[in-house]
Amino acid sequence: MSAQGTLRIVVVGAGGHGKVIISMLQRGDAYSVCGYVDPTDSGPVLDVPHLGDDSMLAEIAQKCGNAVIGVGSLGDVRARVAAFERCRAAGFDMPAITAPTAVSGHHVAIGDGTVLMDGVVVQPGTQIGHCAILNTRSSIDHDCRIGDFAHIAPGATLSGEATIGDRAHVGTGATIIQGIRVGERCIIGAGAVVVEDCEAGQTYTGVPATRHEPSRNSK
Repeated sequence: MSAQGTLRIVVVGAGGHGKVIISMLQRGDAYSVCGYVDPTDSGPVLDVPHLGDDSMLAEIAQKCGNAVIGVGSLGDVRARVAAFERCRAAGFDMPAITAPTAVSGHHVAIGDGTVLMDGVVVQPGTQIGHCAILNTRSSIDHDCRIGDFAHIAPGATLSGEATIGDRAHVGTGATIIQGIRVGERCIIGAGAVVVEDCEAGQTYTGVPATRHEPSRNSK
């Protein structure tokens, strides 16, 4: 039986990202995972039952009023955005989720549906939008701005006062130096070191990071 004050919550999406979120929610007494929603019934995932597909979201919301998006993103966030919007339309509350091992400083604002995974550090004055992912052991220094549906991948580092636009992706192990602005829908490659502002909708790779130009032979 759930402890008093425990939030009953559904995980929407049961791929790798969803599995990690389920594991995170199962630690401690803050949450009770009702089940997961996914088009594919994979059987119990970490002992959590399949509750149905998206057609059942409104019915499930009546029984278990909170949801978290377990759909990850690798630059294309459309599936994650769509899942978030379907859950909102179905009547779910979308609380921000913080892993027990994450550290969040004072005066940090975190939007609905955002997840802070294990080992994340967020320093004071940072503002994070809706349904963002701060993935395992990413580090966010003071006064950063992170947009809606942005993904800060595992081990990435944002120095103070960096800005990450809506739907941008900062790759695994990438570094964004002090005060840099990464435009919306940008993709920052794994291990890149960003020392200059990045234009919206572009891909940047390398050390120091430069805009990636597609091959002339690419289709």
